[in-house]
Amino acid sequence: MSVLSITKCLTGQHKPVRRDVVWDGERFAGECRNCGKSIKRVSTGQWRKSVNVR
Repeated sequence: MSVLSITKCLTGQHKPVRRDVVWDGERFAGECRNCGKSIKRVSTGQWRKSVNVR
């Protein structure tokens, strides 16, 4: 994991592990490939921690 990846996660710019992304009935959900946190897609290319998504 690079310093740039960690910095992006700290600012809320997560990237999913693509092979593990699933549809949860409301949004696409998965884990961040850099920090491992649970994330959900809020729009195309935009992923946020699932706790912050409404």
